[in-house]
Amino acid sequence: MAAVAIPTGAAMFVAGRLLGRHTQQRAGETALAQAQQAAAALEQALQQQLEAERAQRQAAESALAQAQQAAAALEQALQQQLETERLRAQAAESAFARAEQIAAAREQALQRELEAARAEWTAAVSALAQAQQAAAAQEKALHQQLEAERSRAHAAQSAQAQAQQAAAAEQQALLGQLEAAAAHGHALQQQLEADRAELEAAHSALIEAQQAAAAHDQARQQKEAELAHWHALAQAQQTAAAEGQTLRRQLEAEHLRAKAGESSLAQAQQAAAASEQAAAARQQVLQKQLEAERARRQAAELEREQALEALQADALHQQLEAEEAVLQQAQAAAAVGGLLGQAPLHRAASRGDEATVRLILAVAPQTASTHDSDGDTAFHLAARQGSVEAMRLLLGAAPDTLTAVNSQGQTALHAAAARYSGEQAVRWLLQAAPQLAAARDIKGRTAMHSAGTTANGAGSHPTAGSPPARTGYSHRF
Repeated sequence: MAAVAIPTGAAMFVAGRLLGRHTQQRAGETALAQAQQAAAALEQALQQQLEAERAQRQAAESALAQAQQAAAALEQALQQQLETERLRAQAAESAFARAEQIAAAREQALQRELEAARAEWTAAVSALAQAQQAAAAQEKALHQQLEAERSRAHAAQSAQAQAQQAAAAEQQALLGQLEAAAAHGHALQQQLEADRAELEAAHSALIEAQQAAAAHDQARQQKEAELAHWHALAQAQQTAAAEGQTLRRQLEAEHLRAKAGESSLAQAQQAAAASEQAAAARQQVLQKQLEAERARRQAAELEREQALEALQADALHQQLEAEEAVLQQAQAAAAVGGLLGQAPLHRAASRGDEATVRLILAVAPQTASTHDSDGDTAFHLAARQGSVEAMRLLLGAAPDTLTAVNSQGQTALHAAAARYSGEQAVRWLLQAAPQLAAARDIKGRTAMHSAGTTANGAGSHPTAGSPPARTGYSHRF
């Protein structure tokens, strides 16, 4: 086979291409070697870092073991303290029972005294009522007697007025008669004067006419008759004067009778006034007796109130001592409670113990914001227990716990919905924070899912007296 001759230019081109490929291959090999060296160095660094992390992990495990040992020791100490507290609580309960017995005995004694005081008061009221009835009857009799006296006085006044009117009329009539008699007497006197003048004139004429007596005998007889008439008129005037004196004496007698009637009326009025004063005096005596009875009743009521206040003071003192003991225990337990996963506030909230929650918040309000080992706040546990009052107390101490979540991403609404007894807590939470209804945990479940799971899960709801159920994580009491 004949060899093919390659032109020199093409050979140089091919040689250049081969040389370039060889150069690129050498550069790639060099880069590969450098990359391998860098990878080896990185692997060595990662190995060293892994070794360091292993050492740190071992140190952490050792520290965790030590912490667990310390926690076990603390838990044992706390258990001993709880036993001591239980013994103290039993002793306090026994003392409280004895105090209750003493208080019951005191209350019974006070009740008996009160019954005796009531009996005395009833007897006093009855006696007072009888005395009031007797006084009312006597007052009524006095009023009747007074009315009779007034009637008699009024009749006497009427009779006196009528007698005065009759006497006045009779006096006026007598005065009229006297005036008429006086006028008639005056006329007679004037006539008598005239007659005397005429008599004197006649006498003068008679003296002058003695010589003519025979002629004037008839005239003389007539004059003698007129003189007799004048004597009769004088006697009538004297009789009229005597009758006037008689009428004056009768009028004076009527005046004396009227004065006697007025005196009798005044005496009757004085007697009525004296009777009214005596009745008023008796009424004042009865009023004083009533006031004395009221004062005695008020004194009895005051003694009873003082006795009740003393009992209440004793009970309050015992309650304060018990609360101080609980506060001291809470202060001692709050310092170490966090190391065991739950603080005393969390335990009280999980039991729905509102009184203990209030006491602990008064001592350590900052514990309302802490989380236990499951990430629950005391607000979560109170919601799970369904204790709305405890939830209010905790929310007042830590408002941010209303929307806080635990390690499962669950809010207090999830915890309340997971219990059959949490209906009131659910209603309260939805009113306080409606947005919690849309909150989801780390598994994407809302509170409605938790409620449905509780309702559909056989035996998932707690029985009476059982501890609150936890969803997917442990719970320590």
